[in-house]
Amino acid sequence: MSDNGESPERYGRGQHPNSRAQLKPGAGRWKPGQPSPNLRNGLRSGEDASPEWRRLILAPAADEIVEALADAVPLKGLDGRCLPRFRPAVEAAALLSIQVRRCVAYLSTQGDTDERGRLRPEVEQLDRATARYLSALRELGATPMSYAKLGFDVARTAREADDVALRWSRQTAEEDIER
Repeated sequence: MSDNGESPERYGRGQHPNSRAQLKPGAGRWKPGQPSPNLRNGLRSGEDASPEWRRLILAPAADEIVEALADAVPLKGLDGRCLPRFRPAVEAAALLSIQVRRCVAYLSTQGDTDERGRLRPEVEQLDRATARYLSALRELGATPMSYAKLGFDVARTAREADDVALRWSRQTAEEDIER
């Protein structure tokens, strides 16, 4: 009997609304091309949040990296903006920069140790984030060793370009003499 004193309704086999027999194939399933209702941060598939987050947080951090490296590494085009081929690496470094800053801010307010005197897990996270950030900066040629490698490659490329120009000028000079 139910709480109100009436007898419960009787359903035939598979007729109860909660029965698995009532389920429709694919009902409630996420369909490709639709935004996921469970992802709210915009980092994977929520296009609605991504542009705002990118404009407010990621773009300033990426611009800061480009400005810091502008004199040493040619990341900017003639228009003064980051070249498209460098943008993914710069944005990855910017994300890691944000992670490092967030860890540092948290640890500066909460301290390195908890109330029991143990190191907080965020200290280890800061170490890992810093190592990944340094690796991303290496990819951009921002460390002394990676800059030296970049300089060597630039010098070799310049030498090869000079060699091509010299060969081309000799060839055109020989053609002029033959005429």
